Amino acid sequence: MNIINLFFDTINFLTIIPIGSNIKRNDYNYFLYIFFPLVGLVIGVIYASFLKLLSAFFPLEVSILFALTLYIVLADFFHLDGFSDTIDALFASFIGKNPKDVLKDPHIGSMGVLFLILLLFIKFLVLKNIVGFYKAIVLSIVISRWSMSVAGFYGKSLEISFVGKKFIYNDLKVLLASLISAFIIHYVFLNNFFIIISNFLFSYLLVLLLIKFFNHKFEGINGDIIGFCSEVVEVLVLIIFFTFEKIKL
Repeated sequence: MNIINLFFDTINFLTIIPIGSNIKRNDYNYFLYIFFPLVGLVIGVIYASFLKLLSAFFPLEVSILFALTLYIVLADFFHLDGFSDTIDALFASFIGKNPKDVLKDPHIGSMGVLFLILLLFIKFLVLKNIVGFYKAIVLSIVISRWSMSVAGFYGKSLEISFVGKKFIYNDLKVLLASLISAFIIHYVFLNNFFIIISNFLFSYLLVLLLIKFFNHKFEGINGDIIGFCSEVVEVLVLIIFFTFEKIKL
């Protein structure tokens, strides 16, 4: 396994940046988790730098809207699509549909749209009120990508899911490698050990609870649910930064 090619493949998988390799993903997709935090760093730096540049010329609200748009496009709508599909599946029983069928459906429903707007609005509000948004953006994306490796490690594979099966794994070395890289990035960017521990601990516990819930409710998880976990964790970390900033920690 070529590490450089694996890193390029991870960039290609998580972003629209057209960098690829000859690696056959069907052979060992879950190995990509090793570089999820590092690619999250790349995405976060581009996103935060663009926002910082725009804020020098435009009002902060306008800058955030443009930067969020860049972020969504850069990530190829990947996790937002999973978030909305998962929301639709959660509400499926209320409209007499099978949640598993909804997860397979590529179309987005009204509840998915509603909660997607709410998710983006929360991101907008938090960023608007965080003074040190650069570190918060970068590290929230890093840890959200790391959280996907946690979801894949603890999740059970849905029979209907092709992508999910490739990213459900039980290789502890991959989980630890992803954790170590995410932690090192946090340590380089942030000198507040209490915030670092809070980010990882609360994110880990949240994903653990979510995966336990989905394993029970849907009898497993798929790629959409892994993406859902990533989006929820990203918002959680932004809120943690906002909270600690307000209490001056």
